Amino acid sequence: MAQKILVVEDEFLSRNNLCKFLAGEGYIIRDAANGAEALEKITSESFDLVITDFVMPHVDGLRLIELVRGKWPQLPVILITGYLSAHAGDMILDGRAARIMTKPIDLDDLLTAVKRTLESKPGT
Repeated sequence: MAQKILVVEDEFLSRNNLCKFLAGEGYIIRDAANGAEALEKITSESFDLVITDFVMPHVDGLRLIELVRGKWPQLPVILITGYLSAHAGDMILDGRAARIMTKPIDLDDLLTAVKRTLESKPGT
């Protein structure tokens, strides 16, 4: 059965491109334009992975990660950002995200990160 990924990104074109790419790789994809919308979807559906932007309106990526960790601790999260280096993000997040990727996103690197994250998810 295909694994389900939630892509959370406020920029429409970026979100659309990520969704199309991952769907083309065989994943079931849902999307959200911000963290608040993502929380609604996570509450009503189960996901294998969340990929979220860092800076978004309503509920930003950091707050989304905190809420996911509090309620769904086994749900891995990949954070994508144009505002932090991966090293700075690691220090700020202190392991709350499974992986941190900087924009612009290299799709091959993203696919590698998705596969590694899903392979290392507890229970898989």
